[in-house]
Amino acid sequence: MKRAALALAAALSLLTLPACGAATAAPEATAYPTPASLPPYPPATGAKNDVDVRFLQMMIPHHRQAIEMAGLARTRAVRQDVKDLANAIAATQTYEMRTMTAWLLEWKQPLTWDRRTRSEHDEHHETRPSDIAELGKMEGARFETAFLNMLIGHQHNAIEMARAEYGDGRNVDVRNLAHRIDLSRTAQIKQMLGELNPS
Repeated sequence: MKRAALALAAALSLLTLPACGAATAAPEATAYPTPASLPPYPPATGAKNDVDVRFLQMMIPHHRQAIEMAGLARTRAVRQDVKDLANAIAATQTYEMRTMTAWLLEWKQPLTWDRRTRSEHDEHHETRPSDIAELGKMEGARFETAFLNMLIGHQHNAIEMARAEYGDGRNVDVRNLAHRIDLSRTAQIKQMLGELNPS
């Protein structure tokens, strides 16, 4: 079983852990969960605050960028480990994005935040669209190196956003999702660093 497949399968399993943290079996590497096969998150009921709403509004476009980058890797990467990693990321983040969208709609909140109130700090959480466009022009080993480095930075930003939500958010379901994003992206980054520096 390849390293990337094994590590990402384990990271994906974090998404289906109940709130109490009971362990579940990691899916087989050859059968990554797809958004349709993963169980839905429960409705985000209970108290919420502006931090919860803002987190979801910022994470949806952030996820969309990661899915776009992963889509490029499916056809442009050379190593199967990198392609498997991209497939796992696309499945995980499509599922999370669907969940976050449902929560915002349930709360009758816009799916995006007001860009007029966007700070310079918010800008730093995104990957520049021009960088993703440039990535799309690359192929082979050059693509893999650029893809892994870009996605490591992108997922570091996701961890930062998730930890801010977990620290200041109020809604239990959103905070649990943020914690799982933290764990999942940390595992992904560790794996990507291993792909950049194989032993």
